[in-house]
Formats: sequence, structure tokens, C-alpha cells
Amino acid sequence: MKRILLFALLLLLLVGCEPSKKGTTIHIVHTTDVHGNLFPYDFINDQPGTGGYARVSSYIKQLKKGSDEVLLLDGGDILQGQPSAYYYNFIDTTSTHIYAQMLEQIGYDAITIGNHDIETGHSTYDRFVGEIKLPVLGANVLREGSNSPYFQPFVIVQKGGRRIAVIGTTMPGLVHNLPRILWKGMEFVDQVATIKKYIPEILKSEPDLIVALIHSGGGDKDGERSSMSDNVGYQVAQEIPELDLVLLGHDHQQLLDSVVHQTGKVTYLLNPANDANAVSHTVVTFHDNNKGKNAITLSPEIVSLKDTDPDPALLMGFKVQEQAVRDFVSRPVATLTSSFNARSAIFRPTPFTDLIHQLQFFVYPEAQVSLTAPLDFDVTLHQGEIAIRDLFKLYRYENTLYLMRLSGEEIRKTLEESYDRWIQTMDAPEDRLIQIDESKLGGQYLATKNASFNFDSASGITYTVDVTKPKGERVVIEKVGANDFNPATEYKVAINSYRGNGGGGLLTHGGGIPIEELPSRVIKSTENDLRYYLIDFFDKHNPYTPSVKAKWSFEPKEWAEQAIKRDSTLLFSQKK
Repeated sequence: MKRILLFALLLLLLVGCEPSKKGTTIHIVHTTDVHGNLFPYDFINDQPGTGGYARVSSYIKQLKKGSDEVLLLDGGDILQGQPSAYYYNFIDTTSTHIYAQMLEQIGYDAITIGNHDIETGHSTYDRFVGEIKLPVLGANVLREGSNSPYFQPFVIVQKGGRRIAVIGTTMPGLVHNLPRILWKGMEFVDQVATIKKYIPEILKSEPDLIVALIHSGGGDKDGERSSMSDNVGYQVAQEIPELDLVLLGHDHQQLLDSVVHQTGKVTYLLNPANDANAVSHTVVTFHDNNKGKNAITLSPEIVSLKDTDPDPALLMGFKVQEQAVRDFVSRPVATLTSSFNARSAIFRPTPFTDLIHQLQFFVYPEAQVSLTAPLDFDVTLHQGEIAIRDLFKLYRYENTLYLMRLSGEEIRKTLEESYDRWIQTMDAPEDRLIQIDESKLGGQYLATKNASFNFDSASGITYTVDVTKPKGERVVIEKVGANDFNPATEYKVAINSYRGNGGGGLLTHGGGIPIEELPSRVIKSTENDLRYYLIDFFDKHNPYTPSVKAKWSFEPKEWAEQAIKRDSTLLFSQKK
């Protein structure tokens, strides 16, 4: 009897001392806004490149050498940027899309659609989605007139025996920036409300972790909330405690932060920024005991890929495609009789901006006015032969061109809004002219307070901008062509599709045109992007002599010129 009791006691002790089950560790890696940067080469500037998917591939292969599993995600804006994207979007449209092949080979588990992916048009992104063999997410993109999603709303991915739910959304404001033809048949709804709507359905699948993979920036952490916002990262994290990770993109700003809910639950926010110069990497550890799931530990970080070598095996697999892109961008298009650059475009009319004006008048010779902004701030085109790659320096985006009807007063008010983003009122000759954010000096972008791609100037009209006056009183238009300016007259204006759809708010907030009225103002639109027409322009103007035909100036000149010297030195002497 004693022997039986002793055996039972020993058995109880052994059961009580049974070791806990081993926890599971999963690595969640996230890229976003890589903008076609696959090869470790900058085809636009013809030099070695940084970041890129080939480096991501090396990083993932190194991670997978361990025993833990990897969940690899991308937040969108894949199909626009480097010429390799342009080539397989619009030139070679019969091969399987290079990025569909590449994402699969690297081992991505899911991606979210970005606004610049939609910008490529139905023929491109529909083909891409049809060819890629992994989920393309976009829960807030609906088929027009229904509640049916255009893209897959969410996916449950199995990793290490765990169920990871990934829901994707994209910025709805693209409808105000892109021509309707690019997103015809689609409707974009609020990101936050959409994720909230799907949470109960996701919870029914009993996931071990929930990730929001959104093409959206963080937004204002403590700002006011409004529906249909583009940058809602903090709002999503704050209002949806069921989320463990909010993986961000779109605004090209690195972010690593967290929101602590009243229950003590923590939701992390990560954004590695653009071009795959870095990735977000979250180590997720599931701690198990005898009774099942006990706790989850998340350890997030932003990891630089600066010292990561590109994956030679991946590059070898795309060697033929790389050569095709090299041949495409190297094709000569024209000869320049002299060099010109973009730096002075924010200070005065220049050959850089004027080339775009001339192109727009070339496409629409009936236009009386052209509006454009400098789409880069530090590009030089050198005397001699220029090639296709140089067209990507001149025009970075896949915008089409509109011919629109605008009254003289709407043009003037649009310019008032533009210059108000651009300059400040000078009270003395020693004052600064350009609105400069000194915290951005030496950074990746021009250190102006506002984005320079919203600094529209005009050609076809003669006008002055009085730097001593406040907004609303600065712009004085004297002539439209050879005729006197009339604020009540309706003029034909050449303007890119981004601006013509309300992008930047210059026509709406500035010109006072209701956004829903803009489509009715469009007389005609090009079918192709402006780079396509640049090739035709140079074919008709070869050799090309840079010139300035725009007629505007800052007044009084003696004040403006002093300020320009100081501001130019400050803006460009500290550029990286």
C-alpha cells in the first residue's frame, strides 16, 4: 500500500513539474513605397542605387537561416518610380509582370495596393493582380455601386502553427489626385471605419495576431479626426485595440511608436520609409504554458539595409529583364545645346520649368495658359545627348495632361494659393523670401515648409508677385498672350491631371472651384503620360535649345534678389 501511495505521489510530482511547451517565435518584416526599386542600380541617374528589393531578399534569406518563420509584407507603391516599373507597365506588356515574379521569388506573403499602383491604370494593376500568386489587399476599395471589395480585404496566414490576420487599406484621397479613368468602377471608403467593420469577421477566425497593413502615414497623433483621411495610422492604432501591429507607408517618413490602450494592451506602429533603404522587423514571441496561449511579446525595430548586399541569386534570375531596362533607358531622344538645372526654379522662371510649359503648349497648342510646378529641385541636364532616363528626371510622375476651362480670376486665385505655399511676406529687405523649415536642412527633400511640387507657376501670361503683400494681394496679371488680362474671361489652361483633379488643393482651396465641379471643366485629356509626349516633343525639337518664355517675377526686385541669394545658399549649401 505504501509503495502504491509513493508511486502516486511521484507521479503527481512529475506531472506538476512537466516543463511548459516551448513558445513560438515569428519574424514579421515589412517594406513599403519601394517604387520599383528592384535592382541595386539607379537607372534614372545611371549610378549604383541604395536599398531595393534585392537587398530585402538577402535580409530575408539571412533571417530564414534560423528556425523561426518569417511573415513578409509590403505596403504598396510598387509599380511606379524606377524605369524598370515603367518598362514592364507600359512597354513590355506581354511578359509576366516583373514585380509579380519578383515578390513571389523573394517570398512575400501579402501586399497592399498603393495610390501610385492605381496611378498606373487598370490595364497595369489588373494585369499585375491577375498574375501575382499572393494576396493583394485593399479592404476599403469597393466595386462602384456595391459593397463588394475590388481587392481582397484581409488574409489569414499560417506561420509556425499560428494564425496571423492581415488586413489592408489604401489612402482614399487618390480620387482627388488621379483621373477617374484610372480608377473607373471603383469606390474608396474610409480606412478606419473599414478596418472596424472587418474586425468581428477577423476575430471569428480566431487569429493569434492581427496586423493592419495600410498604405497610409501616421498622421497627427493628437490631432482632430475626420473621415476619409489619407494618413490615419495613429487613429487606427488608437481606435482599434484589437490590432497588434499597424504597418504604415505612403508618407515616406520613418516611424516607430506605440499606443497603450486602457486595458494595458499595446499596439505598435512602424514605417520603414521608402525605397527599401530600411525594413520594419518585429519579433513576435508566443509564450505557451500547459493551459494554452498565455502572452505575446512584440519587439519591433526599424532595420537599415545600408550594409546589406543585394541577393546575387535573385539578380541572376532577372538578368535578362535588367538588360532590357538598361537598353530602354539608354535610348537617345535628343541633343541639348546647353545645360540647365532645377535649383533656380523656385526663385524665377527657368529653362527647367519652362520645358514643361513648352511641352504642355506643344500637346495643346490651343491652350492660352500653362500651369506647372518644378517636379524636382536638384536635377541637372547636361549639354549634349539626353536619353530616356533623363525624361524621368524632367517628369517624375505618370500624370496625363488636361485642357481645362478656368476664368481669369480662378487662375489668379490659384496662383495666389501656390505662392502662399511658397513664399512669405517680406517686411524688410533682410527678411527671408522662401518659407524654409530649418529642421529639414540637409535632408532627403528640399527644406521648404511645403512640398515644392505644389509651387505652380504660369506661362502664357505676364504677371508679378509682390513679396511685400499678403496672400490675396500678391499676384497681378497684366497680359494673357498679347491681350489685356480680364478676370471674367474664360481661358483654356494646360494643366497636369494631378492638379486638374484637385491635387494639392490649388484649384479648390485656392481657385475656389468645388472639387465635384472639376471634371466638368476638363475639355480634353491625353491618353498617355507626359513622358510619352516628351519623346515626341524632342523628336520635333532636336537639337533642343533651353529657353525661358514664361513672364513672371518677384517684386520689388531689389528686395527679392537679396533674399534669393541668402535663401538659395541656405537651401542648397547643406544638401546631402
